[in-house]
Amino acid sequence: MKEVEVLPDILFENNSVPAIELIEVSEVDTKKYQSTWMSIKDSLYFSFILRIPLNIKLQNVPSGVHNIETILESQRIYCVASGEAEGKMKFFAYAIIKSDTECLIELEINIKTKEVKGNIKTTNQTEGNTFCSFLEEILKHKL
Repeated sequence: MKEVEVLPDILFENNSVPAIELIEVSEVDTKKYQSTWMSIKDSLYFSFILRIPLNIKLQNVPSGVHNIETILESQRIYCVASGEAEGKMKFFAYAIIKSDTECLIELEINIKTKEVKGNIKTTNQTEGNTFCSFLEEILKHKL
């Protein structure tokens, strides 16, 4: 796997983005994602809810899903699966921090209310907390 720094196009107010380096992942296997999710202890689980005005258009669901996948991938967060059901876009994604901490992400975006719910499991408590903050900032500023 090739190591890369966080892309410089993330510009947040007051440098609020947490310092984190993600590794480029060439392929994410859905079976590995599921088995890793199940193997990580619940104590390494983070949740958040964001109520933010989304700048991307969600009315056209297929392109909206693709736009969000593109935003995540530009930050080295890779979608394993995504889609729309019952007025909600759902994403299952994967990232690896430079220290080999795995981060597994479930995102749900309510198309009507534009509420974003996130669940993250990681293999390291401290880095998981930092990654959760990093992901929240991406969602606040990029969507």
